[in-house]
Amino acid sequence: MSKNKERIFFLSRGSLGDCLPLILLAEETKSRSENSDVIIVLPFDIKNEIESFFPFLTIEFVWVNKKTNSLCLEEENPKKKRKLNDNNTSEEEDEDEEKEKEEKEEKEEIVLQEEMHEMFSSCQSATFIIFHLFVLEGFSIAEKLSIGCVAVSPFMLTSSPPSGFEESFEEEYPNLYKKLKNSNSSNTITYSEIEHWMWRLFLSDVGDFRESIDLSPNLFEEFENSENELDLPKPIQLLYGISENIIIRPNDWPQSTHMCGFWINEKFSRKIQNHSLEEFLRLKKLKERE
Repeated sequence: MSKNKERIFFLSRGSLGDCLPLILLAEETKSRSENSDVIIVLPFDIKNEIESFFPFLTIEFVWVNKKTNSLCLEEENPKKKRKLNDNNTSEEEDEDEEKEKEEKEEKEEIVLQEEMHEMFSSCQSATFIIFHLFVLEGFSIAEKLSIGCVAVSPFMLTSSPPSGFEESFEEEYPNLYKKLKNSNSSNTITYSEIEHWMWRLFLSDVGDFRESIDLSPNLFEEFENSENELDLPKPIQLLYGISENIIIRPNDWPQSTHMCGFWINEKFSRKIQNHSLEEFLRLKKLKERE
């Protein structure tokens, strides 16, 4: 591999529907930069669907979470269902349900942490990272590797900072908060970026991951400690795969957030339609023979 060759990594998570827009974006990136390696890192549980329906893709795939994914995907075994008897009280039933809920959450956390670290390991040769907002660890991975990154989303964010977040942020990072609120430069992050999407980078699960890869759990800690009022990090561009012909861009969005239009590749779309129809008919025939 040439030392000067670009290796662009896309990171995504979720269902096939969540990941498909980034697959399309990665394929388009590959077609426009033939001298670059384009790799997309995806969860193992959608591997069969992608290989069945999209065998014509030219990008490289890396699958993560093969071993631990079954922890959360396994179906409940009817034989293992909790059996209630006449001696069970309502309080005991509630306790059992709460215990089951906690065990499920623990399994999901194990899967997520394992997936985060597999993504980090997969990106060691990356020269640039493009991450879905479902994969916020992409920001920290890029920071750790000292490379650039861009955040992307095929849909608009519907979540907002939890109640009391701004007050807690100001209390925890008084110097940084003041700088961000006073900044109106397009060359640095403002509080508008924090409020729009970056607030999630300050939550404890992200902090735990950052600490596990030898980064400070406190994002932008060096800028909080700097006395220079103009000392702020550069903004991370956020690209929405949405058309302004459909949704008018809100005026309160940060300057670093862009609506790029829907990610459509006609050649790719025709192949998907044709191959998906062929695959559908093939599976239908097999089912009829059973």
